[in-house]
Amino acid sequence: MRTAWLRLLGLLGLVLLLGAGLVWLAPATWLDLALQRASRGVLSLGETDGTVWRGSGTLQAVLPRGSAVTLSPVRWQLRAAELRHGRLRLGVLSARTGEVILEASLDRTGVEVHEARLELPAALLGSLSPTLREADLSGRLVLRSNGFKYAGGRFAGTADLDWREAASGLAAVSPLGSYHLSLTGEDAGLACRLDSLGGSALALAGRTVWQPGRPFTFEGTARPAEAHRQELAPLLRILGREATPGTYRLKVDANVGAL
Repeated sequence: MRTAWLRLLGLLGLVLLLGAGLVWLAPATWLDLALQRASRGVLSLGETDGTVWRGSGTLQAVLPRGSAVTLSPVRWQLRAAELRHGRLRLGVLSARTGEVILEASLDRTGVEVHEARLELPAALLGSLSPTLREADLSGRLVLRSNGFKYAGGRFAGTADLDWREAASGLAAVSPLGSYHLSLTGEDAGLACRLDSLGGSALALAGRTVWQPGRPFTFEGTARPAEAHRQELAPLLRILGREATPGTYRLKVDANVGAL
């Protein structure tokens, strides 16, 4: 009987050892699958090399119309030493410049972004709603954060998103301007405030508080510069309705198409 138990324990030990080895040698493609799932298919990793724990690849954005855009070659490291504290810590660097793209940690309570510096195509805004997708937006999105956390169903910290050289395929005026979206964790949810930066052919403003588990909606106003009111009218009629002469009421809703 003792011999049988020893054999069983030895077999279990071998299985655990093999399982740990498989996890340790997990291919980098596993990280690509995790990224696609976390971003709901918006981001992916191509040309991956190495393992989940340490590797390299090409960060890509999948645009609403299905085409993929290369963002940056990257290299990453998952720090296994953090496992003894019950968390994973991920560092992602630009393979070109060595600058930090993302530094984040994950534990059973949630995820914390310690630092983020990421540039994305503005066409990704089309994934928020059919209306924005129809507007055929372009330009650059620059995301920055030095501390942002989601845990226990609550947000904490701040992040900033700039939309630079904003343009639309439905407007001859280009650029429309540059815009800033501030994201702040509050007890009520994630507060989002949109403001225009400097002189813009189209001034945008708005604020909303998004709560996890609910569809994202955003309401605001758009005011074209007097010299561009006629040129921007076709775009503005898609984005919203004219509330008063020269002022349009905007609404972004993931479940509603163009107004």
